[in-house]
Parts: sequence; structure tokens; C-alpha cells
Amino acid sequence: MTSPRSAAGRAGERGTERIRHAPRIHCTIHGDDEGIYPLSPEQKLAFAREQCYIALGNAVNGAKSLGIDSCPMGGFDPAGYAKILFLPEEYIPVVVCAIGYAADTPLPKWRLPREEVFV
Repeated sequence: MTSPRSAAGRAGERGTERIRHAPRIHCTIHGDDEGIYPLSPEQKLAFAREQCYIALGNAVNGAKSLGIDSCPMGGFDPAGYAKILFLPEEYIPVVVCAIGYAADTPLPKWRLPREEVFV
């Protein structure tokens, strides 16, 4: 895999300097095609995603236990994200998680009136 240092260096050259200083966790699943239960490529991807979500849950809980907030995100363009991070072709991003300290004064919470929510 491309080292974070060289990827960040190239990212800075393309105007995305913030990637250099962004903390990130890469959860990768490696394995061979042999084993007790050989899996199809689709099954391998599904398995790898499940494992990444387990690691993500631990990262989110660990961050919160340290007083650090997080925001897991899906619904992004994996190919575009991989291109920005200079990931090798065989690496497929499955989730993004921003981790940091929340603003000191959060926005006030609001709710719709019950009459508008329940019919």
C-alpha cells in the first residue's frame, strides 16, 4: 500500500494539503483463496465490510471514551475516495469516519411538533 507520507505528499501537490494532517485508520482484510470455506469475490467483499464495521464500532466507542467525538459516514463515492488517497486498486473504501472534538457550543436541538409527526 502507498505509505501515508508519500500519499499525503502527492495530495498536497494537488491542493488537498489537509489530508496530510488528517488522522485515519486503515482497516484491511488480507487472506488467500484457500481455506475451509472458499468464498466468491462478492462474499469476500461482504465479509471484509462486516469486519471493517466491527473495527469502526470499536474506534467510535474508544474515541468517545477519550472524550473525542466521531461521525461515521457512508454514501460516498468509493472510487473517488480511493483516488484522492492514492489507494491501490485492490483496496475498496467502505466507510469514512470523521474523528475530532465537537464545537464547544452545540446548536440547539429541535423537534417537529407531535401533531406533524404522528397522524
